[in-house]
Amino acid sequence: MDARLHEAAREGDMELLTSILEKNNPPDLTLSLTPQKNTALHIAVAFGHEQIVREMIDREPFLISQPNSNGDTPLHIAAKAGHLSLTMLLITPLEERVRWREACASALKMKNSDGYTPIHEALKKGHGEVAVHLLRFDGDIEAADDVSDAGESLLYLASEAAGLSYVVSMMLHRGNFSTRGPDGQNPLHIAVITGNEGYYYDDNFWIRFRIRMQIRILRVLMSTEPSLAYKSDNEGNYPLLIATIEAPFEAVEIILGYCPDSAELVDRRGRNALHLAVLKNRVSTLDSLIKRPEFKMLINQPDYDGNTPMHLATQHNYDKIVELLLTCKGLDLAAANKEGRTAMDICGYTTKQRSIHDKLKGCGARPSRQLWREMLLMPSPPPPRAPELVSISSNTEAVINTLSVVTTLVATVTFAAAFTVPGGYKNDGVDEGLPYGI
Repeated sequence: MDARLHEAAREGDMELLTSILEKNNPPDLTLSLTPQKNTALHIAVAFGHEQIVREMIDREPFLISQPNSNGDTPLHIAAKAGHLSLTMLLITPLEERVRWREACASALKMKNSDGYTPIHEALKKGHGEVAVHLLRFDGDIEAADDVSDAGESLLYLASEAAGLSYVVSMMLHRGNFSTRGPDGQNPLHIAVITGNEGYYYDDNFWIRFRIRMQIRILRVLMSTEPSLAYKSDNEGNYPLLIATIEAPFEAVEIILGYCPDSAELVDRRGRNALHLAVLKNRVSTLDSLIKRPEFKMLINQPDYDGNTPMHLATQHNYDKIVELLLTCKGLDLAAANKEGRTAMDICGYTTKQRSIHDKLKGCGARPSRQLWREMLLMPSPPPPRAPELVSISSNTEAVINTLSVVTTLVATVTFAAAFTVPGGYKNDGVDEGLPYGI
């Protein structure tokens, strides 16, 4: 790119730009590129020079849809930066700019190398007004059906961004927007996930403000499209189940308020909201759930392994959870899982487990028939061998061996003595070998 053209676009020097473009053999704006293939319009938009932008698109409107090496058009750049006035300038469909419309329509639908259109980029960065303006540009442009290469619909991205409840509301009332999200999620999933309770009680004002905005988006989604509550993601998780373990209880209340029967939804392991609240040891959430009428009939519901919420509470030694569940009317402490175990059977013998055992016993819990049967059929161990007997047996064997050796030695000596002649034998001369005295 010509250095003077680059300077004019970067600095917003209108006089310099005019002198460059009006001289003999002016540079072709579509061919004057930086190493990353940015045009002078890309540069002017990035630096927010509205007058320079206007001059360039008056001379060459198709610069609007010319991408750089990352696939970003000048409209992508404006949308990412949240430059509303530049966005309006680039796509405003005025009659005197009718020749721009083809370039604008093309730029609006173009995806960059990340798979995002300018509208996607505006929503991802939380620039709601820019997104609304882009969406209103032309009813013939089917931007509503645009899904990013990552599987994110416009409504999904709007639901993820904080403070864009008015954008979500506008999309829902137009009624032609996709609800697709990555991994089978829908906008309700992401609204719940980004309303994480870990941030809900943070002391930072802006974080708390963001969560309040997400709760507002959740209300908009449920009031307009409650069917989203009955759609699971690819992992079998429903929005209510995610809200139970990740969001403030207000999110759970909103979903149940519009869809009370969603309390019966379970994940791939057959676990409902009560099971999950127990597993995550969310005492306050469980306390609120068991007080709601939707869960009165679910307190004894087993998962696919036959475990009730009480089974899981005793299995993980959650004594406060056990105390809460024991307050529930209709609690069945005799319920057995697929292994035939009751909640009491699962209790161990550590201090905490004994405490839980005593609480269950105090409420009338008893061991299962299966446990009694196993104890009765268990074979008795053989009686241990007395150490004293082992010692005596070992000593006796040693004594016997010693006596045998002594007896053999005595017999040998006696035999030798019986055949020995008194005085001995001659050992030399012609009489060698004859006894003395002969």
